[in-house]
Amino acid sequence: MIGFLIFAASWGWGTVNFDGWPPERFQVMPRHPVQIEFGRKFINRECGHAQPPNVTEACSNTDTGLIVMPDPCEFPKADDFARLLCHEVAHLPPNNWPGNHPR
Repeated sequence: MIGFLIFAASWGWGTVNFDGWPPERFQVMPRHPVQIEFGRKFINRECGHAQPPNVTEACSNTDTGLIVMPDPCEFPKADDFARLLCHEVAHLPPNNWPGNHPR
C-alpha cells in the first residue's frame, strides 16, 4: 500500500493538502530498517503524479518499507529538521563529508 503527501501548487513548497499530523498512537517509529529516497526523480518514479494544480511531494510504501521525500537540502535554511537531515546526508556516500569537519 502506498501513502501519499500531496501539496497544492503555489509558490515555495505550497500549502499542505492532507489531514495533518497522525494521531499519537500512529507516531511510533518503525522497528526495522527503512529505505529513504530523496528528490524529485524518485518522487516521480515511486509516487506518481497528482492531478494539477496539486503536486505529489512524498509517499511511503508499506510493502517495501520505502519512504520517498523531497531533497532536504532544498528547503529553507530556517527549517531545523531539513538542516539537520541535509547535514547528516552530507556524511554519507557519495558525499563522504568527514565527521571531523569544522564545527
